[in-house]
Amino acid sequence: MFERITQTEADKDREAAQLRSPDKAAALQLAAILLFSNVLLTVVLAIVLKVTNVPIISMVISLGLAYYLFKLRPRAEALALGLTILGAITQPLLLFLNIKPLAAAAIQAIPLAGTIGAMFLLLLGEPTRKRRAVAIALFAILTCGFYGFAILDRLMK
Repeated sequence: MFERITQTEADKDREAAQLRSPDKAAALQLAAILLFSNVLLTVVLAIVLKVTNVPIISMVISLGLAYYLFKLRPRAEALALGLTILGAITQPLLLFLNIKPLAAAAIQAIPLAGTIGAMFLLLLGEPTRKRRAVAIALFAILTCGFYGFAILDRLMK
């Protein structure tokens, strides 16, 4: 018990890394990088589009979760999966209830699908190298591509 209390961060990192296969560890760290990238893209998009209603609480939670996922903490993996499931249910529902016409809501759901899809690919099971590559491609095309086009559209005006 006393050993558990006196563990340093390096000890916790080493123990967390030993609990997972190299593929799972790489997938969790990649999920952390995607979470961080999503927050960064949201901030850039908010600045360029001069959006005032930025989801700050969500971004802070994502950054904290990204940190602990990158450190391979076991509870962070379960929390990330739970939040991904919750987001997969609530976010599209909120989009389709609040945005009219439905086509506009469907278009705004594109980056959401990229992020949620990539997170599911990375958090479920033992992600192989191929699955990690598909997750990166999904995030890059749907999320980064959508935000990139939105930023370019705004800059061209």
